[in-house]
Amino acid sequence: MRKRRKREGLFCYLYDEDRWPSGSAGGLVTKEQKYRTRFLVFSPAGYEETQENAYMAAAKAVRSQNRKPLAYYKVALDGRGCLKSFERLREMPEKTEDIWEAFLEISGDTPGLITRPMSTPWMKKQSGVSWM
Repeated sequence: MRKRRKREGLFCYLYDEDRWPSGSAGGLVTKEQKYRTRFLVFSPAGYEETQENAYMAAAKAVRSQNRKPLAYYKVALDGRGCLKSFERLREMPEKTEDIWEAFLEISGDTPGLITRPMSTPWMKKQSGVSWM
């Protein structure tokens, strides 16, 4: 390869996609929410989640609470916590015991230590890219 490059007068470059070969341009692409990772949340109605603010060295979806409701289910679990039965509901009932919600959620900003404005050790305080 080196001989051919010299013979044809070509240059060789190393391409770095800023910490991840993802096409996200170091967080510039995911500044707009329409390009962010999306994921499904399925949880009991009214479930309160704890916020994860610690540094994370992974390109994974980050909880944002930016959700779109998809469906509601009446769920029965057995004594081990495994699914026994379920029924899809048309709307959220007033009584939410045994009701689970399905949401589409858009990933939030990746938490991390700020070392300079808009920069973290990973993903520059941005989300992963939506490949859908």
